[in-house]
Amino acid sequence: MPATGQHRNDETPTAPTQTATQRTVRIPGSTDHAGHHLITVTLRWVCPHCGGPRGPVHPVISYDGSRRLSCDGWTNPCGHIDYYRTVRAEVPPTTETF
Repeated sequence: MPATGQHRNDETPTAPTQTATQRTVRIPGSTDHAGHHLITVTLRWVCPHCGGPRGPVHPVISYDGSRRLSCDGWTNPCGHIDYYRTVRAEVPPTTETF
């Protein structure tokens, strides 16, 4: 007797979820962070140059010329470099008031 397709849904890949295509990372909030200005941002986890995936997140040190800041970094498998200044530009401005 032929097999039925009752498990077909289990075999069909699902579309990526929003959380699968985004990551929240900690990056320097400015080029001259003085070792203190860390921000947390949520990014689309694709290379802005070619659309390939960004690499795995790992701890790194950002050095602004005077002070060090522990933050997140990654290396894109495609070879394109994500500079923090361009990554900050990907994040929409907040509407917070102080």
